[in-house]
This record gives sequence, C-alpha cells and structure tokens, in this order.
Amino acid sequence: MRKKKRKEGDDPIHLTQAEAVRLMEMGKHCLASEQYVFPTDGAGIRIPIVSEDRRHEFVLDVCSKRLNLKKYTFGNRTKNIVTLVRVDLLEGGRHINPDHTEITGPHIHEYREGYGDKWARPLPDEFGPPDRVFDVFQHFMDFCRIVTKPTFSQSLFMDQL
Repeated sequence: MRKKKRKEGDDPIHLTQAEAVRLMEMGKHCLASEQYVFPTDGAGIRIPIVSEDRRHEFVLDVCSKRLNLKKYTFGNRTKNIVTLVRVDLLEGGRHINPDHTEITGPHIHEYREGYGDKWARPLPDEFGPPDRVFDVFQHFMDFCRIVTKPTFSQSLFMDQL
C-alpha cells in the first residue's frame, strides 16, 4: 500500500518549517469591532485573527498571571493549537531548551519543525523594556504581522503596564 503524500495543512498539529514561516509572514487582521480590555489579575483573552485572503484563521492570546501583574504571555496560534510565536514576560523566570541551554528572563518562542514552541531565545531589544507590558504587546503584534490590530479600552491599571 502506498503512503499518501502529505499536502500542506493536512495535519492540524504538525507544520513544516516552510509552512510556519509562510503563516508567520502573512499579513493578519482583527475583524472584530469590539474593544477588548487588556487582561490583568489572572485573566486572559483570545482574539480571532484572519489572513488577508481570509483563508487562514489565527488566535491572538493575551494572558496575565494572578500573583505577578508584570507576568504575561502573548501568543499567536494557527489551527487553534499550533503556536507560531509566543512571548513570555517574567522577571527571573527560566526556560530550558531541548539542547539543555537555559534562557532566563523574558523570552520569545518561535515554531520550529519537530519541536513546536519548545525552543526559546531572549526577548529581542526591539520589543522594548519588558516592564512596559502594553508596549511589548504592541511590538509582539507587529512581529506577528498583525496589520489591523484589535482595539483596547483603558483599564484602571493600563498606565502601570
């Protein structure tokens, strides 16, 4: 019996590196007209995002941690479960890569074929100071090529982020 040749997008969990890069590089748009409240105190939101041609759906995740107001995770997923890129903002936190190298402090995960989002590197300087959470989030959306960004109403804590 012959194996069926895998076509792009057949497996919702696995992406080739070329597929992941293509998905990351395409322009994306938030079509929702609602305003979102930037989450604090352990809250999180999931915002639907689509490609310019509307053939691909993405999810923009924004999650805060309850005990540390400056600890956030931002993610961009496709197929609802495959993380293309994720930023973890945490002072003193650490991540161990598959090769056992240790990353401390804020870092970014990018999809790597065969590993998913298991690899990380320090957060690039262009994201700005990690204690300016909302500014880092804006740079994250630019990094993810989100052209039409979701709008956020000002929360009471927004000026502290």
